[in-house]
This record gives sequence, structure tokens and C-alpha cells, in this order.
Amino acid sequence: MRDRYWQIVALSRDCIKEIDLDGRITSVNVHGLVGLGATSADQLIARPWRELWPSEAASIVDAAMAESAKGAIQEFEASCVSLAGVRQTWQVVTSPLFDAQGKVESILAVSKNVSDRRALETAFHTLDS
Repeated sequence: MRDRYWQIVALSRDCIKEIDLDGRITSVNVHGLVGLGATSADQLIARPWRELWPSEAASIVDAAMAESAKGAIQEFEASCVSLAGVRQTWQVVTSPLFDAQGKVESILAVSKNVSDRRALETAFHTLDS
């Protein structure tokens, strides 16, 4: 069954990361590597997830991590520049992952690239003005 779940994660077009309670990335799917502009998992594994976000997103990222570490699901949208230098906007959901005793052991961050949608919305609002 575990192999089946790994296959589902691997096939997702979303950027899926597991983050430990110290805020470090412990795993990332293939589409996550591409979306974040990494050429290998080594560029991301053990790296603080917070480092991938600009200072203006710090409070929202930190709040989502803190709440998910307490057991809550959080959502936010923020922009960052990928390791390849591409500015992107992400819709992010952070969720707690629990151990067998029901204690939060890590955090799942699922990010959807919404850059194209944001660009269209901006263009539409510009035309509408």
C-alpha cells in the first residue's frame, strides 16, 4: 500500500514536500524539484523550507508551519523566486502528519503553482480599469 501512495505523490503535478518539525525539507516529489528549480533533491533535502521564501512572506509561512505543528491545516498564497531564478506564485496547504500515537511528527506542504492564473487576473483587472 505504501508503494501505491508514493506513486500517487510522484505523479501529482503539485509540489509536495514533507517538512520536519525543525522546518527542514525531508522529502520532495519530482514535480516539486522541477517547480522549485532544483536539479537534484540534494539541493532541497535538509534545507530549511523557510529559506525558499522571501522576507515579505516570512510571517505567513512561519504562522502556517506553527499552526500545522499544533495539528491544524493552514492555507496561504505567496510568491517566491525559484532556485532557477523564476518568480512564481504558489497556493500552499500545510497539514500535520501524525505518528501512530496521534502526535504531530512532520508537516506536509502541498503547493500549486498559480502564477499563470495570477498573471491572467492582473491582465483582466488592467483591461477592466
